[in-house]
Amino acid sequence: MRPIEEANGSAGIIPGQRARTSAAALLAVPALIGVLFCTGETHPVAAGDGARHGVDRSYMDTTCAPCRAFYEYANGAWIARARRTSDEAASGVLDELQRRSADVVHATLDSLGTSHPAPRSLGWKLGEFYGTCMDTARAEREGPSPVRAELDRIDRVTSRSALEAEVARLNRMQLGVVFGFGVTADPRHADSTIGHLMAGGLGLPDAGYYTLEDSTTRHVRDAYRRMLDSLLVLAGTPPDRAAREATRALALETSLAGLVAAGGPGLGRDPRAHYHKLTVRALDSLTPHWSWTQYFLDLGAPAAFPATASLLVEQPELVRSLDGLLATVPLDSWRSYLRGQYIQSAAPWLGGAFRRTYSGTAALMGMTPSAVRWRRCVSETDQLLGNALGQEYVRRAFTSGAKGRLVEMVHEIEGVLHDDLDTLPWMSAATRRAAVAKLRHFTVKIGYPARWPDYSALVVRDTSFWTNVVAASEFQTDADLAKLGRAVDRSDLQYTPQTVDAYFNPRRNEVGFAAGVLQPPLFDSLADDASNYGAIGVVIGHELTHAFDEQGRQYDSTAELHDWWVPADDSAFRRRAALLVRQYDEYLVVDSLHINGSRTLSENLADLGGVVLAYRALERKLAGRPRPAVGGFTPEQRFFIAYAQSRRGLFSPAYLRNKVLTNDHSPDEWRVLGPIADMPEFATAFHCRAGDPMIRPDSLRVRMW
Repeated sequence: MRPIEEANGSAGIIPGQRARTSAAALLAVPALIGVLFCTGETHPVAAGDGARHGVDRSYMDTTCAPCRAFYEYANGAWIARARRTSDEAASGVLDELQRRSADVVHATLDSLGTSHPAPRSLGWKLGEFYGTCMDTARAEREGPSPVRAELDRIDRVTSRSALEAEVARLNRMQLGVVFGFGVTADPRHADSTIGHLMAGGLGLPDAGYYTLEDSTTRHVRDAYRRMLDSLLVLAGTPPDRAAREATRALALETSLAGLVAAGGPGLGRDPRAHYHKLTVRALDSLTPHWSWTQYFLDLGAPAAFPATASLLVEQPELVRSLDGLLATVPLDSWRSYLRGQYIQSAAPWLGGAFRRTYSGTAALMGMTPSAVRWRRCVSETDQLLGNALGQEYVRRAFTSGAKGRLVEMVHEIEGVLHDDLDTLPWMSAATRRAAVAKLRHFTVKIGYPARWPDYSALVVRDTSFWTNVVAASEFQTDADLAKLGRAVDRSDLQYTPQTVDAYFNPRRNEVGFAAGVLQPPLFDSLADDASNYGAIGVVIGHELTHAFDEQGRQYDSTAELHDWWVPADDSAFRRRAALLVRQYDEYLVVDSLHINGSRTLSENLADLGGVVLAYRALERKLAGRPRPAVGGFTPEQRFFIAYAQSRRGLFSPAYLRNKVLTNDHSPDEWRVLGPIADMPEFATAFHCRAGDPMIRPDSLRVRMW
């Protein structure tokens, strides 16, 4: 299923204010206590040395005590004057970089509209795709006509076999109805691809939205039902019928959410526990009311696939339960569910009434598309034709110098991790050797893929934009299905070049950094080392640490799922990880919602490792060299300030709520506060004392790396 853009929630906070203060979050007590740590008696620090490169002193509020309210100390002045626009749920560093990346892509797409590239060329396809998106007059004229044929087709589903065919048809459009399916590297045979069947099929972002009974969540559910009702009416469904369909759709989604929730909060985070390899025929035996053989043929898989292939099935018991729903839920309910899923996927790209209806409800979850049409069109073009755009983005916005410096920093931080693994006191020699071997087999990818994908088979027409979205989605589905049974293509980059992100892929034992993330303020060739190590250095350390986090550590140096840990070392890891779970469980984010320490464990481990490794790499680089203060701060202080400033942001309560319920990352403020609370180096840098709120007692500090 294609991800939903994150933007502003209607339940926003007052511009210039945040939902809670860092000290309150750390202590899990009323926000007023945090305010006491910032007196406001003096003006924030004016811009000075390094304001434009590295740590920006004009962002800081030094009326805050760094050992008591560090996030405000580093970012308080920025927070006081920052604003979220009406279509933003979050505004921070990553949003700034994404906007900058989008501006480059926007200029590229606009230029294609005036340069008249050769018909059917890649540039022509990009320009035509983007142009049909920008044609709002056409969208208003067409109204619901681009979706009527499919809605009518769903209405003609009168048998279980027809239901299977329609689910496959919608899955070809990359709409994750009923369940999710993709193609991935086989965790136990890393050079081979395999189909991956997983839980899915929900319109709301997470199963918790269907099961929690607090007033806010109930309000979101009710608004979601009303949105489905309204969208169906806009598409031509009589109001009485639309109301019944919306109710039935929500009821069926709630049943699907129950199946997802039954897998427990750890679903997917223990790859060994969820590795179930079944042939398609074996899968058919689990579901007498559903033919997987026919489904894959309808999906467009190679004709030989159903008879010969195996699948990675995340939860066989979920598949059995799903078959029970297929047997007992009336077809009326399935039709209502499919119509609701389809219309809400298309709504952002139809006329204004559809978009406003969809956005108004999605805003309650902090997930509406931007109100600015070109931004939404850039995002959708990027999402569906990303590597086509990436070729031009790399030419315009990425330099070989940036790539070279990042390679150097990666190797420096790899060296620190190597030495750390080689000396960890809680890890035995046998486990240590395997860990070091895994590190030595890392592949590092930076900027863009070694080989660009072929878009020659993609057909783009001068038609409604939704029609082109469907065509591009089906093109991508066919490209994915073509990988089934083939060797893994290791030339690609997991993200498109213009994406503002980085990753570790345990099934390839590789780290990747898209070109979009290698720009100020995360990476600035003119900034001092302390600032760069505190920003992009932490990102590098974070991704490297993922190789040894809760999930990544279960893959060996060949990128295969294999238990290479000595049992005593495994127990030692789990004891330390359990401390981190408890630490993050304490953090209260918004309303009564705490961070889920179990859900976010892998990312919290990587955050802690990232800060520790980057700090040590900086210290190694500075060894034996002068350490002058810059702007009044030591290199060590600048490192931590840069880290906090790289995570600065304004977040609506709706955004924070959705983040806690659906995301494996902790909200950004706590991604700063959690790691520094466990680092005595932070306490030393800012002369903190025992009992200061930013510092955890020594007996509770997590010492993993």
